Amino acid sequence: TLKVCAWLMRFVRNARNPKTSRTAGPITAREIAEQRQFWIRRVQNNYPERVEEDRLKLNLQTNKDGVLECRGRLQVHYPVYIPDTSIYAEKLVEHAHKNTLHGGVGLTMTKIREQHWIPRLRRLVKRLINRCAGCKRFQAVAMASPPPGLLPRSRTISFSKVPQGITPFEVIGVDYAGPLMYKAKNKKERKAYILLYTCSLTRAVYLELLPTLEMDVFIRSFKKFVARKGRPTKVYSDNGSTFVGAANWLRKVMKDEKFSDFLAKNNIQWQFNLSRAPWWGGQFERLVGLVKRALYKSIGRGGLFWEELEE
Repeated sequence: TLKVCAWLMRFVRNARNPKTSRTAGPITAREIAEQRQFWIRRVQNNYPERVEEDRLKLNLQTNKDGVLECRGRLQVHYPVYIPDTSIYAEKLVEHAHKNTLHGGVGLTMTKIREQHWIPRLRRLVKRLINRCAGCKRFQAVAMASPPPGLLPRSRTISFSKVPQGITPFEVIGVDYAGPLMYKAKNKKERKAYILLYTCSLTRAVYLELLPTLEMDVFIRSFKKFVARKGRPTKVYSDNGSTFVGAANWLRKVMKDEKFSDFLAKNNIQWQFNLSRAPWWGGQFERLVGLVKRALYKSIGRGGLFWEELEE
């Protein structure tokens, strides 16, 4: 990596210089940038055939650091040219793929083209993603899936019979993901849970980290969700004890005289899916799987603190 190369170059410089002028401390961003420029120049010099082939097409010109750039009409953005047949290009693709939490072809290409330009990039990204061990592990299919069923009415047309259509987060699905292990201040591992709210129409996701599965904790989270995204008219969830307790709490609130007028206009219907039938909650079970996959790929078994998980 570039950091290892920076350490080696610092060692060489310190070996040549006297003790009074040697560099100490952690590696700086400037040293890593010097190594990046060095390896880019070396890669470009090692593939002269590719450079000449793409010079006119990409308008390649050398900058003040001796690096070939793709010049265009935008003066503020000149991406650095990297030959697509070099190992450095493959390392860039792998690094961008991991930084985007093992994202797809389009997301990986967008991340790379923020600073670099690799010709025939889509073909290279597809080839490297297809051989990614982390993606293959989670994309393996034991048997073919059945054909998809019909979408419910609340996923396609207005649930509230409004001609212009349903509004975002008017019908939502709620489910838990976890437990996740995090490190407390005393370095002991504790459990945390992710509460997922998903809009039935737009498929937008709202995530919140909770310390327990207790009903009071869930109700506080639900109130916070209502304050930020608006009050839903219908909520789908499984038959978890936490959600059953929240529905009972809502029934008690509806009997309160102080909230009778308000709840009459903003009624929340809570519908529980059939027990032992997870496919009924496909609208949120699928998104729970996507969240878990991104977390396991990026974090793995590495223990994080509560503040790091919230970020």
